[in-house]
Amino acid sequence: MIKLPRIVARFFLIAGWLFSLAVTVFIVAFAVLNRESTPVTLTPFHDATALPVYVIVLGPLAAGLIAGAVFTWFYHLPLRLRVRGLKRQIEKFERTTAITAEPVVMLQNDHNLLRNKLTSSITDIIS
Repeated sequence: MIKLPRIVARFFLIAGWLFSLAVTVFIVAFAVLNRESTPVTLTPFHDATALPVYVIVLGPLAAGLIAGAVFTWFYHLPLRLRVRGLKRQIEKFERTTAITAEPVVMLQNDHNLLRNKLTSSITDIIS
């Protein structure tokens, strides 16, 4: 993982908050300016329901945002579980090598080799 300089990380944090603020102001202004009701027919068998325009526009956007977040979370779940398992393996091997009274060079070399492989697997999964 690339470590950004502190000033760059701070800039992105502030820029993210400013963008979120601008989007929030836009959504609130849109909702306030579009309060008039519009008839909406969801099925041909029922009468039309009057809904404000902002509900008609922002409702599906909010539903899509939530659905996308849920689908993304489930898509990345196997990757997160694999990373968690690999981290547990690394911790297990580190504890195993720390417990031994006298370090064995071959065991340490295998441990370092395994740790490097697991670390590279984790970075491959994340990137």
